[in-house]
Amino acid sequence: MKRSLVFVNLLSLTAVLVVNYLSNSLPLNGKTPGELSDEFPNLFVPAGLTFAIWGVIYTWLLVFAGYQIVALFKKTVAVKIAPILDKIGWLFAYTCLLNIGWLFAWHWGKVLVSVLVMVNLLYMLTQLNQALRVGRSGASTLEKWLVQLPFGIYQGWLTVALIANVTALLVAFSWNGGGIAESTWTMIMIGVGGLLAVYLLFRQNNLGHGLAVAWAFLGIYLKRNGALEEGSGLVAMFALGAMFVVLAVTGLRLRTWVVG
Repeated sequence: MKRSLVFVNLLSLTAVLVVNYLSNSLPLNGKTPGELSDEFPNLFVPAGLTFAIWGVIYTWLLVFAGYQIVALFKKTVAVKIAPILDKIGWLFAYTCLLNIGWLFAWHWGKVLVSVLVMVNLLYMLTQLNQALRVGRSGASTLEKWLVQLPFGIYQGWLTVALIANVTALLVAFSWNGGGIAESTWTMIMIGVGGLLAVYLLFRQNNLGHGLAVAWAFLGIYLKRNGALEEGSGLVAMFALGAMFVVLAVTGLRLRTWVVG
């Protein structure tokens, strides 16, 4: 097991957690992420509680980091995790750097830069998921629960976050939707996110991706259900329907993931 890679992973994750904490506690540039999001109102933004998924993702990554720390002192654990780290390589560290870069771009109002950074972050996460062969047969139980499921969730959530980030960019540029109602555009984006999740569930058996997208759609439903903005009710029902479709496909693929 490469000890240098373990130390870089630990330092990278620590840096992400510290900057994320500062983004809310200081906050960075005087505004929290939620306050910044409110500056770009649109129908795709989910309810605030939906962002609790970051806590799930970071907690799981801390478990991943903790397992690496134990591996430094226990050879039996090192033997188990070494093949996983060989697959991941430096990809995890890159995702951490891009995560930090996005936070700084977003907090300093560089919306276009934030989109470009997030595109790169999502690309790195897809590469990481492919390297781990997420959902493919042959993975150990440890690998499935320690890295495949959390990184699948991370990828799924970033897919939704990128759509939201692009939407914020369009709002910043005062785009009028090209004559198409905002609610229609929102449902198109929900449909794209849902279809991508279904595709990855069938092609890669990426349960984490499906769960994260379904959670985001639930957040959109909760935010839009009963809201006063025009088209909110329609968006809410569409998001709820998309959530059930993604969850249904996730359920169909669950057995394959468990026994694969």
